[in-house]
Amino acid sequence: MEFNKKATNITKGLAILLLLFNHLFTCPPPGILENSKINFLIFKGFNLSIFISEASNICVSIFVILSAFGLSKFFSKKYKEISGQKYWLYFRYRYIKLISGFIFIFILFHILGALFFNYNYTIYGENLIHIIPAVIFDITGTSNLFSTISYNPTWWYMSIAIVVMFIVPFFYELYKKVSIGIIPIIFIAILIFNIKYGVYIFCCAFGVMASETNFFEIIKKKIIFNKKVLSKVIKIFLYVGTTIISFIFIGGPFSTVARCSGAVAIILFSYEFIYEIPFINKIFEFYGKHSANIFFTHTFIYLFWFKEFIYSFKSSLLIFLILSLVMLIISIAIELTKKVTLYNKLLNIIYNKLNFKTF
Repeated sequence: MEFNKKATNITKGLAILLLLFNHLFTCPPPGILENSKINFLIFKGFNLSIFISEASNICVSIFVILSAFGLSKFFSKKYKEISGQKYWLYFRYRYIKLISGFIFIFILFHILGALFFNYNYTIYGENLIHIIPAVIFDITGTSNLFSTISYNPTWWYMSIAIVVMFIVPFFYELYKKVSIGIIPIIFIAILIFNIKYGVYIFCCAFGVMASETNFFEIIKKKIIFNKKVLSKVIKIFLYVGTTIISFIFIGGPFSTVARCSGAVAIILFSYEFIYEIPFINKIFEFYGKHSANIFFTHTFIYLFWFKEFIYSFKSSLLIFLILSLVMLIISIAIELTKKVTLYNKLLNIIYNKLNFKTF
């Protein structure tokens, strides 16, 4: 079975929930965990909540692999090869599609901040010479790329998404020349040149390779010892074990490979098991469809505007469930607001002018 849009959304749903758990207990508002006296999941003295939270940091690598996978499929089917005009058409299409959703959130949450939440007008600087370029970098999703101020720290991922979008066609061409040799080549290049976003560029290379080799489909079909049930059990242990082991190596000399390996194991687990569970897969798929909105807005809720409310539920599991539900509701509200304000119609007009596919 093809690793299709449904499989991608299910895995994105899992990744965004991991991100929420990670940020809640690894990047909480200062002092709130101590002051709120949170009840964590403790197993024989081991804080399972904090362990899962720290391990969930791997979620960004999952998003990068999935993005590179999808972009590589898109590029190989529509453009086949790099040329000046083809590359420009590809990048223009993908960037406008990406930024159109982000700009709406950017404007909406600046307005909400100004109206209701003591918006800090000096965050971009004290004078127009600093404010104007900072706002331009932020609204175009490049603030982290150029090390400028952002209204929301989580928006750093936009820079990653743009970099991935930029390099996928080149990695696709490299893969056609060296096949799976792209993995060691990119790994060595990252080590030698100390490339910015090195971990995610490596994950990008893996995503391209996985797309062109049907890696996820091949692994899912693989039956160990010719015993289907036994094979499933072994694979569960392999995927979970790989994720845990990768977490141990994060931060060391093999951190790049560890993050990518852990992310791949989670993607495979999602594709092979969550994908096949009725109803549960629909929940994760629904979260996946809203993952971008949740990614770019959750920091406002748990870290800035409603931190006392979110952490008032005391239990780490309940806090996570409440934030997950709140963010899903907010994302649905954002999509409804787009319709009410005719934003989607405006995008359709722009897309038609540019010969893009409409909603």
